[in-house]
Amino acid sequence: MHSPFIQDEVEAAIKTCNPNESPGPDGVTNAFYFNHLNQVKPILTTLFYDILENPHHITTEFTEGLIHTIYKKGNPLLISNRRPITLLNTDYKILSKVINARLLRILPFIINNNQTGFVPHRFIIDNIININE
Repeated sequence: MHSPFIQDEVEAAIKTCNPNESPGPDGVTNAFYFNHLNQVKPILTTLFYDILENPHHITTEFTEGLIHTIYKKGNPLLISNRRPITLLNTDYKILSKVINARLLRILPFIINNNQTGFVPHRFIIDNIININE
């Protein structure tokens, strides 16, 4: 988990980003990272490794989000008819995806076998089968 990030991990994370999502406070879109993949990949890899090694280097701007409301139904002027959504910076989301991918690889070795809910390739029905055996 603590080994340096590699460019392949960053590239895989960028490629999972939806190019049509709204950007965060910095205004840099997912499409920008995707369209300039070869240029940003080494820069982000270095940045993310620096953050991993020196968490105090994370700036407030990096982790900021913009909260907007999205209209659901009814009178759009009533706040009860809207839901909040937080728009995060794309580089922050890419780092989260890289860390998440690493965690998914080691979680099966950390989480008890009896924990079947919300764990990839494990099914709640397995616990029922185990009880009946």
